[in-house]
Amino acid sequence: MQTPDTKPGFYYVSAVDGNKYALMLGPFKTHEEALQMVEQCRNKAYDLDPRSHWWQWGTCREDDGTGEFRLGRMNNLFQIMTT
Repeated sequence: MQTPDTKPGFYYVSAVDGNKYALMLGPFKTHEEALQMVEQCRNKAYDLDPRSHWWQWGTCREDDGTGEFRLGRMNNLFQIMTT
């Protein structure tokens, strides 16, 4: 299991396909919350698009310096509380 990052910021489940990336789920207040959702998000993506099997799944962090954040592309498919 990965040790969660403790830096402040907005954490997301992310997907990478070649040179394209997407924020799939989030933002979360902690890295641990994002880590806990990677598998569920990946499995849901597999159901929706079989090509997502080839994507690299993980997490990422955006700095919170501006106080603004983006929403994950799959947020509407999960009933989760984000930042």
